[in-house]
Amino acid sequence: AAVRVRFAPSPTGKLHLGGLRTALFNALFAAKHNGSMVLRIEDTDQSRLVAGATESLSDLLSWSGLHIDEGPMHGGEYGPYIQSERLNHYHEHVQLLVDKGAAYRCFCSPERLEITRKMQQKSHRKTSYDGFCRNLDKDLVEEKLYNKDPHTIRLKVPHNEKTTINDEVFGAITFDHSVIDDQVLLKSNKFPTYHLANVVDDHLMNVSHVLRGEEWISSLPKHALLYQAFDWEVPTFAHLPLLVNPDGSKLSKRNQSVSIDEIRDEGILPLALINFCAFLGWSSPQLQQEIYTSIGAISSDFSLERISRNPAVVDRRKLSHINRKHMNALVADADTSIKTGCEGGLTNIFSNNNLDYAVNYVHQKLQDKYGECGIHNGSLDYVRDVVLLCKGSVGTLNDIVEKCEYFWEEPQWDNLGHKPIPPLYHLEEVVKAIETISPTNFTETAIKECLDDTREQLGLKPKEFLPGIRFSLLGTTTGPPVQDLLLFFGQEKSISRLTRCISHVQEQQ
Repeated sequence: AAVRVRFAPSPTGKLHLGGLRTALFNALFAAKHNGSMVLRIEDTDQSRLVAGATESLSDLLSWSGLHIDEGPMHGGEYGPYIQSERLNHYHEHVQLLVDKGAAYRCFCSPERLEITRKMQQKSHRKTSYDGFCRNLDKDLVEEKLYNKDPHTIRLKVPHNEKTTINDEVFGAITFDHSVIDDQVLLKSNKFPTYHLANVVDDHLMNVSHVLRGEEWISSLPKHALLYQAFDWEVPTFAHLPLLVNPDGSKLSKRNQSVSIDEIRDEGILPLALINFCAFLGWSSPQLQQEIYTSIGAISSDFSLERISRNPAVVDRRKLSHINRKHMNALVADADTSIKTGCEGGLTNIFSNNNLDYAVNYVHQKLQDKYGECGIHNGSLDYVRDVVLLCKGSVGTLNDIVEKCEYFWEEPQWDNLGHKPIPPLYHLEEVVKAIETISPTNFTETAIKECLDDTREQLGLKPKEFLPGIRFSLLGTTTGPPVQDLLLFFGQEKSISRLTRCISHVQEQQ
């Protein structure tokens, strides 16, 4: 049978790491088995909907590079893919259960349910529905329906039985029906509960494998009983381990640092985040493998057997480390032109080319910071050259904008904070040496020979010689290698910055 998986979020807020990890594992599994990945929006809890959440979620999945085969924005033969547009399916199927005696109408008022709950709590019993309407006389039910009395529909859970479900990660899970409530399937407002809609849609959309977070294991008994009640084949379940903080506490959605839009806006590369998420509960069969250069490469190695039951630690230092590795791996293709973002801004420009993404991202941030016309040397080609020059000395794309101002503005030579200004007495000799290089031969080799010869003539060690040159070029002592900077700025601009730094320092003395 064809592999069909789904990512089924509720549009009740932002997409977080846990959601992206679930989407990723589904996408990897589908790709590995030439299957289909479905995006379904579960919006049955209308009271919690957040305006724009569906569009944001779709944009972020697109940004991350995950391939969706079917969904609200993608179409497909099993649509619609938004649950509030599928109410007829739920009404039809819940009626099937009522007709066969597997579900019943419950006319209990919220007040009666609350009184019952309090009495159960008072006598230290488990709080659950007491079955008051489970066996109502048929004529009484008809009368109440005729009077249009508000009611819900509940599943009639078989008593004195047990059910076992095999989970691909956690193994066999057995539950006793006595601990399962006669759950509500259809609410009094005629909207389905999450459990009914979820099971009906998974069946109607031919979902073969359900990969979801461990927190949903508690819902597994309810879902299993619904499959039994409908006489449907149960899909293969695989529950993914919980995400925890480094101290072992559960990761909270209220923590902004785990929302994907916040991580994106920190300047993390999409593929770096995907690479990081892949290891949240899964281990590569290539035990030394840490960096994957494409989603396809991860999917080739992916399998359910290598998903752990143990909680997965979300360590932001690990994400920073992986992002640095991906930053350092940015390379220029043979085709050096940069493909600009299409309409709709940054969210739509992701391609498998990390460099294209990086350049467009930095260019957009520069426009935000300096304005459309105010960017100093802000052409895409110039930005591309800066990104390639800086990639090994910064942690995020934002660093290129915020910490490398010397590429967008003229350097300032006044303030290094608590650090002393490095020795500058040799700069005039450096300028003279650079001036001797032929403008047509201002190459990496010529620059290296010039620097080496000058340093040896002055009898200086590299750590005495290079920091002053970098400081004069950038206004700081940290940054790319000096010979790369000279090559990047070119002979004329390098000499200009060096001489202006010399003049500035002399004026200060």
